Amino acid sequence: MAITLPGPITYELGRSNSGPREFFGDMPLDIGQINPDYLVYFDDFTYLHGKLFNAAEMYDVVKDAAATVTTLDVINGVARISSTAVTDVDGGLIQFTSNPIARVAGKKLWFEARVKVSDIDHEMFIGIAEQAATNPEAVIAAGIHRLGLEVTSASGTGLRFANGDGTTVDYTSTGVAMVAATYITVGFYYNGSTIDVYVDRIKKLSGIVPRPASATDLMGVALYNLSGNATSTHTLDIDYYMVIAER
Repeated sequence: MAITLPGPITYELGRSNSGPREFFGDMPLDIGQINPDYLVYFDDFTYLHGKLFNAAEMYDVVKDAAATVTTLDVINGVARISSTAVTDVDGGLIQFTSNPIARVAGKKLWFEARVKVSDIDHEMFIGIAEQAATNPEAVIAAGIHRLGLEVTSASGTGLRFANGDGTTVDYTSTGVAMVAATYITVGFYYNGSTIDVYVDRIKKLSGIVPRPASATDLMGVALYNLSGNATSTHTLDIDYYMVIAER
């Protein structure tokens, strides 16, 4: 006998779904399958990522001349941004070719990515941002709307949350330092009002008021890394990213 439901089945919000599972609280189980009420952007960087980051497809790549952005033949798929060998302040940015994502008042938004850096002396931004042009580091300029986790020359190895409205950027430390050659999962959840920030799916920050204007400051996925010294080659490996937005 068929069972009818008045709405989507969602992960529980509550004590039995705490710790590393809290990030999934209230997320519908049928996203990406039969639920058009949610937009899903996910890439495991296997064969579904577009044509080698061709700007005519899904991604636009902004990079320094000899830096490289490519996918690797590894289990589960990985995208890699590599600096030019023994070159300081060199790297790249993978971003959407359009800006289809916004934080909308009263509607939920999840972002998560799993990344690894070869060296902690670097700059990095992982999140959603307005499209940047010319130089990869433009994505962390004050004039770019953005929400995400970052490391900059100003923050050292510390991972902080960046919250920018195109004029002003608020920075909030997560209290977590990057570790070389070690995967880390970073993410945030917007509940329709405020933002909680997660590192390795453990909540580190809560109640952040977002700066980007509701529904009008449009953004796309942005993945950025820049070398911080002239020693060896600096790489950022992106295992996957995921964005889930309530329509």
